[in-house]
Amino acid sequence: PKLIRDNTPPQQNLPRNQTREKMGWWRKRGLNCDEILSYDTVKVVTIRDRKLGILHYSFLALICGYIVLQMVVNHGYLLVNSPFCSIRAYVRQPDVSTEMNMLPYCAPPSSMFTNISSDFSVLPCKYWGPNLIVYPETEQSAMLMGTRITQSLLSLNCSITESTCRYHPSNQSTFYVADVERFNLTMDHQMYVSAQSQTNAQDLPGIMQDINGKTIIPGEGEQLGMVGKPDVVYISTLLRAAGLDSLDQISNQGHTMRYDGILLLIMIEYTNIHGLTYTPNRITYTIRVRVVANTEFKSIQTVIHNATSLTEINRHGIRMLFMQYGSIGTFDLRTLLLTGMSAIGLVKVATLIVDFVTFYFLQQKNYYKTLKYELADRPQRPTLANSMNFEADRLSSPNYYAMNER
Repeated sequence: PKLIRDNTPPQQNLPRNQTREKMGWWRKRGLNCDEILSYDTVKVVTIRDRKLGILHYSFLALICGYIVLQMVVNHGYLLVNSPFCSIRAYVRQPDVSTEMNMLPYCAPPSSMFTNISSDFSVLPCKYWGPNLIVYPETEQSAMLMGTRITQSLLSLNCSITESTCRYHPSNQSTFYVADVERFNLTMDHQMYVSAQSQTNAQDLPGIMQDINGKTIIPGEGEQLGMVGKPDVVYISTLLRAAGLDSLDQISNQGHTMRYDGILLLIMIEYTNIHGLTYTPNRITYTIRVRVVANTEFKSIQTVIHNATSLTEINRHGIRMLFMQYGSIGTFDLRTLLLTGMSAIGLVKVATLIVDFVTFYFLQQKNYYKTLKYELADRPQRPTLANSMNFEADRLSSPNYYAMNER
């Protein structure tokens, strides 16, 4: 049979009055869903401009440096937790104390109850043990160790029901605690992060550093960071770590620190991140000591004998506050992904900046815009007439009959 070609124009090219019944309801109302729901995709255009290239690769170099800083230096793949800590501290008196005549701040025993120095740098001394110089005996993360003691016996010579009745000192003495620098401080501290990361400091290696960051070597009778043993240091070592040569240094109040007292911050830091390396099973600690400037500390204890007599003990001394903190890192995939996504976001921002410069500041901005932004319409749906024309073209092609003869 003879093929008859349909030369009728495609449906989309017919006059509008002939295709209205074939159009959807949205087109009848003047709506174009393809335009409303259009999709913007990225088009890659290579612009041969060294200025833009230098700007683009400079941003990429900065982003690469940021990634190296986050991943290597700041350990951007770790989830860092702060440990919960506790400490038990107490002091011990030396087995053999230094003779009073060898201590420059001690007055001769004959002047036990008199002040022989106008600046109070020299006072009578007494050998007091830990149970007397430490008050209160138990504190949470703190301790007071007396260096200057003032004892006052207060008596009441009137009726306590009278409004003007007051206690009056009848006997008072002030003295220094002898050889207090050779008392040793024992610190038994613990840390806890999770059920898998809880340990005692006796199981961890540790060091003590001075204010310049140098490691302090323990002396005879001291132990620091020794596995299986608590930390034991002399008070003189703590003062040296805080940058103090002696308690006889003059404070801002014009007296010696032994007379006024001082406040020491003993900071213990735990970590398993050592420089650029991360060792999950190797936790270490570092002890640092700092003195708080322009401070003094005292504590008053009252011992009641009876209704008309009591003793008041005024202690000035070394106030020690223990601060425990740290950063224990564990590998975390979510943290790693967040670090990577931030880098990807920076690359996108850098691209937007370079595009903004290209399309708004360069001389050829309009030309680059035509290359970058292009409108692509959706191909029209094939009609019956178009399909018949395609089939007729295929059957009339010489190649079609040649293929059938083969």
